[in-house]
Amino acid sequence: MKKIVVLENNFFASVTIRSALMHALTQNGYDVYILSHGKEANAEQLKSINATCIEIGTSNTNPLQVLKYLNALRKNLKEIEPFACLTFTPRQNIYGNIVCKLLRIPTLSNITGTGVPFHMKGVIYRVGKLLYRAVLKYPQTVFFQNNDDLQYLVSRGYARASQAVLIPGSGVDTEKFSPRLKDPHDKFVFLFVGRLVKIKGITELVAAAKNILKDNPNCEFLIVGPFSTQNTAKLTVGKDELNSWRQPGITFAGESRDVRDFIAQCDCVVLPSYREGLSNALLEAASMEKAIVTTNVTGCRDVVVDGLNGILCEPENAASLEVALRRMLALDDAERNEMGRQGRMKVKKEYEKSIVINEYIERINAIRFP
Repeated sequence: MKKIVVLENNFFASVTIRSALMHALTQNGYDVYILSHGKEANAEQLKSINATCIEIGTSNTNPLQVLKYLNALRKNLKEIEPFACLTFTPRQNIYGNIVCKLLRIPTLSNITGTGVPFHMKGVIYRVGKLLYRAVLKYPQTVFFQNNDDLQYLVSRGYARASQAVLIPGSGVDTEKFSPRLKDPHDKFVFLFVGRLVKIKGITELVAAAKNILKDNPNCEFLIVGPFSTQNTAKLTVGKDELNSWRQPGITFAGESRDVRDFIAQCDCVVLPSYREGLSNALLEAASMEKAIVTTNVTGCRDVVVDGLNGILCEPENAASLEVALRRMLALDDAERNEMGRQGRMKVKKEYEKSIVINEYIERINAIRFP
């Protein structure tokens, strides 16, 4: 049986947005090894699809920790001797391709978004871009989740056009994320699903929420998502900052491996992100026929057409977000329901999970050995 290594930044991603891909790989006869870190419960869940999870720690900007991570990665790859390695997210794309090139292991890399390295200033981010330019020539396939990122990186020489394949994000299982009836209640619930990092627009959301709650006490802003250990401190929301935001009408529910119940019970999903690869939270919300408020940026506007299945606002702009949220509040149930219906029609046509899985299987089967 051929072995495939999946390199993730957290087991949580493999058990949620990429669980269908992991299952498809095992069903197609591959022995799947996931090298990552995270909660034991998530690793245990992946065992149910016969995937082997190996804890190799995490990496940040600390040179000693990076070296420790690279050593663990090299050691495990040498022991497993995989047929190929699939890499996801910027650090795993960089470190995975460095080590796999040395070990002559073919790779397929997924640009889940150009994200922080390309849109922040500082020495660390400049180094990140230089490393990306150096390593992205190695993968046999570079998957892009939106056309903006594909054009940006190919036109600037980070990847070759012959490597680039455009896929519809991570896709969404529209049967799993199907519409449900909402329980009757008096509150209007805005739901945010995502990591607690500032580039998701969480700071702007809390600012807008506090203003809206002053004259709309029947609203609730529900925030679902984990703290981040992968970003620098200035980009993350810590527990102290989160606690300072707590007030009636703003609720933090923590991390969830299955967000369907939260989506089902909300009136509108909100993601004021600064940029996405292609937002899984928005795909899942649209698939469950929820109206959406999000930003007019790459990876968000791909899913939401302003006025059709949601409302767009400007990024990094709490005032613009507040206007969009108030517009959503002013709609009646029939108008929001129609937005939801249009959103599901769009994702069923353009973003089905099977499109992504089929592309991966096809590209894996076409791998050439270096």
